[in-house]
Amino acid sequence: MRRILTVVLSLLLLVILVVVGLFFAVPDSFLESRIEDMVREATGRRLTIAGDFRLRRWPPVAVEASDIRLANPGWAGSGDMLRIRSLELDVDAWGMLSGKLVVLRFLVDEPDIALMRDAEGRANWQFGGTAAPARAEPAAEQTEKAGNIPDFLELRELRIEGGRLRYVDRSSGEERRAEKMSLAVLEDPASRALSLEGSLELDGAPLRLSGELSDPRVLAAGGRGEMRLRFELPEGSVAFSGQVLGEAPEIGGTLDVAFDDLRGALDRFGVAPELPEGALGTLALTATLNASPRAVGLQELKLALDDLRVSGRLGATGLDGRPRLTAELAFGPLALDPYLPPEAAPAAPEAAPTAAAPREKAGWSEDPIVLPLPLPLDADLDVTFESLSARGIRLGKGHVKAAVEGPEAKLELVELEAYEGRTTLDARLTAGKSHQLAVKAQASGLRMAPLLAAVAGFERLEGRGDAELELTTRGSSVKEMIAALDGRGKVLMRDGAIIGVNIAAMVRQVMTLGKEGADAPSRTDFAELGGSFTIAAGILENRDLLLKAPLLRVDGEGTVNLPERTLRYRLRPALAATLEGQGAAAEPTLKAGVPIVVSGPWDAIEWRFDIGGTLTEAIGDPGKIGELVGKLEADPEMLKKLGARLGGALEGAGGLVGDVLGGGGEQQQSTSPPTSGAKPKESPLGPARKLLQGIIGR
Repeated sequence: MRRILTVVLSLLLLVILVVVGLFFAVPDSFLESRIEDMVREATGRRLTIAGDFRLRRWPPVAVEASDIRLANPGWAGSGDMLRIRSLELDVDAWGMLSGKLVVLRFLVDEPDIALMRDAEGRANWQFGGTAAPARAEPAAEQTEKAGNIPDFLELRELRIEGGRLRYVDRSSGEERRAEKMSLAVLEDPASRALSLEGSLELDGAPLRLSGELSDPRVLAAGGRGEMRLRFELPEGSVAFSGQVLGEAPEIGGTLDVAFDDLRGALDRFGVAPELPEGALGTLALTATLNASPRAVGLQELKLALDDLRVSGRLGATGLDGRPRLTAELAFGPLALDPYLPPEAAPAAPEAAPTAAAPREKAGWSEDPIVLPLPLPLDADLDVTFESLSARGIRLGKGHVKAAVEGPEAKLELVELEAYEGRTTLDARLTAGKSHQLAVKAQASGLRMAPLLAAVAGFERLEGRGDAELELTTRGSSVKEMIAALDGRGKVLMRDGAIIGVNIAAMVRQVMTLGKEGADAPSRTDFAELGGSFTIAAGILENRDLLLKAPLLRVDGEGTVNLPERTLRYRLRPALAATLEGQGAAAEPTLKAGVPIVVSGPWDAIEWRFDIGGTLTEAIGDPGKIGELVGKLEADPEMLKKLGARLGGALEGAGGLVGDVLGGGGEQQQSTSPPTSGAKPKESPLGPARKLLQGIIGR
């Protein structure tokens, strides 16, 4: 037995001596050549060690090399992607024998890196070697391996000095430079903690990185340790202080971000958005950060961006698969104008169409609607704000919920205070070959004057408005969605006024031959204005339009062809037979006026009057009603019908109907000069012209 053991030990010692002898006998040139071949196989690039290469075999094992060059791919030219002036690597030999790579010292002097992207999007840092592809592993295994800190590697000292980096993007023309790059990673002999110090100058501005990490061996074994990181640049800093759990790994701690010039910092990295001056100035953020390979979250978030304030929580889960973003955010006053792109300049007015160049018919866009759905993540957002203002629109408190799930997006306006009223909305959008949209909205008590002025620049309507709306549609373009629009709704305005015209005063002028109403303010007060509608296949139908004013009522019905952008309405005005105003004890007695037919395309609406079943000539501008009345003077039949129509409405107006009709219903024409001293007789159509102008609302 002793003899056998002696033989085995002798053989083992012989093997060790042979291996050690071969290691010491292998020339440095062979190892240099082998390293170059291995890099070429792994990256597909030529590695050249143009300077010295020396291997110190014992103790410790050390490699020294100088003038190291890694070539660019063929399309990038003949230059090098990487050059290193010199490199030194010291490794603990006893650690290698025990299965660990203990790097005692790793020094890199003056690395020069040239990164390039060509016009076709190819990047010189994308490598392609000849080695066999690795065996595919399940995603769970890949995530677990990526998250573990390797326990076979120990780093005692790493230094990089005098580095340079140049980035060129030939497709965009962007070029960036980083110089005076340095990095030092050192292990504390007592605590085995690592300290990190790094710096560089990016386009001439200094950037600095510092930090500390507890013993990596403890973390590699699944333990817990402390971590501190701080990144500084001239405009501000980002800092994290907390703990690391090596098993997951997972970090948790406090995140602090502070910038005096956020736009400047974003500009430095080429990601600043095009916003007006003054936006993205100061930023202060504090939050509790928790992050792992599968999730990241910000709790107890407090953020101040310029004058904006927000608090709440923000997180993302499912980072190892399909991410889901969740947020509960409470904003203070939201003034968005500083963060909106400049408004486009108004288009130059088009020249009026001529006979040689007829008006081109306007239409809905047939371009396909491209929606960013499904997004690369799902989302659930719950946002409140104290107020919101943007582009002249002023809103009060609001509560909004939004959700994105694959191809479906939902927006719920839980409550919104707007223009002294309240609004709710529920919208659902599903993307597909034919997008689907459903909207329900309700508003009550809205002040219409400031709302219409802010939204549409319209300043001729006052009052409190209520509205209900329920619509559905589908399609792949705006034209298709308009043509498929279905739904219903109603609008009602109370205690308001139409600004710029006083219909009641104009009626009073006619009925008193100009003795009353001439100096009345230019506004028509009304008690109610509104109606309900239905929409089917893009055709809106309204049968109960009603305006109630002190001396005037207007009812009507009509249709609006949304796909063709045309409308046709019939309006029936009714005038008060008494001159008593809104303060009258009883409802005034109303007499029928002249019906009005409004029709045509939206950009060329025509007005016609229905006099006794006969439509007058169309006019495109209600302000030119006088021209129409002038033509009626030459038409006795139309004049007779007009008088018959207005007779009841003008009852008690001092024989005005007789003046209009002349004698026996025929228009009087006198060729003899007036009697000396007699008062010239007023044109018979003067009162009718005034009345028609009052009805149309000139």
